[in-house]
Amino acid sequence: MAESAMADADSGDILLVAAGDGAASARLIARWRRPVFALFSAYKEPSAATESAVELFSELHQTSGKYKPETPFPIWIHSLAHRVFQVDSPVRPLSLSNERLRESPASRVALLKSAAASLPADERAAFLFTRVSRLPLGSVARALHTSEAEIRRSLVRGMEALVGALRPLLEGVEATLANQPERLPEAEEVSQAEDFEREPFGPSS
Repeated sequence: MAESAMADADSGDILLVAAGDGAASARLIARWRRPVFALFSAYKEPSAATESAVELFSELHQTSGKYKPETPFPIWIHSLAHRVFQVDSPVRPLSLSNERLRESPASRVALLKSAAASLPADERAAFLFTRVSRLPLGSVARALHTSEAEIRRSLVRGMEALVGALRPLLEGVEATLANQPERLPEAEEVSQAEDFEREPFGPSS
């Protein structure tokens, strides 16, 4: 019920934004700034993620007149996020030594972000929209204007690429466990590597 009420509020507010209502724009940003920032911060540093969020909300304001009420607002705003993704060219994953990854939590986070940033836009969107935004496959397909089958293929390609990019981290975990057999695998580098390989950025819905 709460999600339905929020969806109705979002759809109503975007129509008001199109009519020039500044208060409606502020309400939308207040409701969506955290989910939008979470998407971009999954593969960008905080300052760059903030810039991308600002870009998305600017696009939202400029294209509000094109919004169609029959389109659920979450699908529409994720289609705008996909446009931002398309501007961000894939980058090469960071190359970090096992020692540095083992000793530096910041390095592990940087590798995770760079792995997500290395994905092509469609694969990055399919991956982050399901893992971070937790959209169902059908909604992701609508946001990307494609089929569910293509989203599944994008997810498979993305996961394969991520596992390859994170291989140094996974190998470092394996080496640590091999050298310390008496220690239970409870260290955060274990969860950060193995959880990412299994369900990166959290479980899908």
